[in-house]
Amino acid sequence: MKFSTSALALVASLALAEQGEQYTDNGRYSLAGIDQSLYQWPQSDYVYHMAAQRDNRNIAMRTDGRNLYFGDARDINGSPLREVNVFIDIAGDLNIAGPDASARYVGVDNGRLALSTRRNNNINIQRFGDNRVSWRYNDQQQFQACPVDQYGNAYDISDNQRSSDHLHQVYAGRAPCSKPVTVSLNGARQNGLARYQDSQLRIANNQQFRDSRIVQNDGRLMLVDNRSHGNLNQFQGQLSYRGQLVDNQGRFIQLGNQASMRFTDRNQVRNGLTGFSYRDNRLTYQNQGFIACQVQNGMWELRPTAVEAAAASCVNPQYVEISMEPLN
Repeated sequence: MKFSTSALALVASLALAEQGEQYTDNGRYSLAGIDQSLYQWPQSDYVYHMAAQRDNRNIAMRTDGRNLYFGDARDINGSPLREVNVFIDIAGDLNIAGPDASARYVGVDNGRLALSTRRNNNINIQRFGDNRVSWRYNDQQQFQACPVDQYGNAYDISDNQRSSDHLHQVYAGRAPCSKPVTVSLNGARQNGLARYQDSQLRIANNQQFRDSRIVQNDGRLMLVDNRSHGNLNQFQGQLSYRGQLVDNQGRFIQLGNQASMRFTDRNQVRNGLTGFSYRDNRLTYQNQGFIACQVQNGMWELRPTAVEAAAASCVNPQYVEISMEPLN
């Protein structure tokens, strides 16, 4: 039986849309088998685009690489301002996402929000599901801000001037102007791929495979019947921030013949397939599900439906959704 990849994609997208939000993250991760000289493991989870919220208005946050601002301006002290995107690393520190790797942590310097080279700052976040975060400083959500001129000097504005017309610098402590504005700092999710908790894979939607396991066998990611193949090792691993699926021995998934999902040798990160993601408790590849192709009695090869060759020579194909769940 052969069928089109587009038909598979339609079924997959409809099925995924029906699932509820069940994301969990307790910060656990494993370095077993990972050569960190080859691969920075791991780094981040979701990336959030930051804005200051005041009077039910969201105003984009910006940075010159030193301090944090919001409002309309292109530069300060001759340094261009760029919008602020952040992620939370495995140590719980808030990081600015971008090319500058030196001062990337968000911290407090003399009361002002500033970028730092040091970890262990008092800035943290509160999550609202996967999609939104709110910054906290010493467990307080409110921050203060002052208008600043093109040289970064704080000044006061009169009551009849609109504060939204001015660039503001953000402070975590007492602001230096006489009439600071109060804001909350909120982030909307832009993207994200990782699941650092040691996890197992399970078929979530197909009753035929309800008692089956996803294992590594003959170098491939496969689905097996527990009753027939109980001696095979169940897959245990994580999803990296690059969108690569890796087991707890440092072996990455890559595409093999006819879109089979094969394992690399240990630490072959450059050969690892990117494009996996995790959301709503489902593992996907290019936002689509997988098909299981029977290779022998009680054993099925898993292939991503987003790959054109997935349906080729697929015996008794079954569409499956894969749940990524923490190890017990």
